[in-house]
Amino acid sequence: MQFKERRREDPRPELTSLVDIMFILIIFLTVTTTFATSGGINVNLPEASSQRQIEENKKLYVVINRDGSAFLDGAPVSDAALAARLRALAAADPAALVIIEADKTVFHGRVVAVMDMAQVAGLRRLAIATEQKAPPPIPVLPAASPPATAGGATAP
Repeated sequence: MQFKERRREDPRPELTSLVDIMFILIIFLTVTTTFATSGGINVNLPEASSQRQIEENKKLYVVINRDGSAFLDGAPVSDAALAARLRALAAADPAALVIIEADKTVFHGRVVAVMDMAQVAGLRRLAIATEQKAPPPIPVLPAASPPATAGGATAP
């Protein structure tokens, strides 16, 4: 008796689902990056729960201290000099990032004015530096006392 020989198909993995998973992982990793800042002038930054680190070559730090004075590279600058520096940066690289490190007590209007200077100069990528919030403390519960038995006696 002769049996008919069956040809087996090569098992192939389903690539569509693997590509979908890799795409989701790439999106997740790009969204969950952290934000780091550099210091220079003593400012009391506001706190935020979430941060992401910025890894860029073309970035400019504008520091605004509590009295509203602006600083670039550790030196105080006037609004006119700041606007000129922002225009020069925009001419060199319109995709450059401007990071504003403003003291948390400075008026909101001053920060908006600096952001407006950057946008008028042609810079569209702005970031506001913050400090990482400390996690809330974990409460410590007191130890429970042993339960009392009938008659007022305590268990051994």
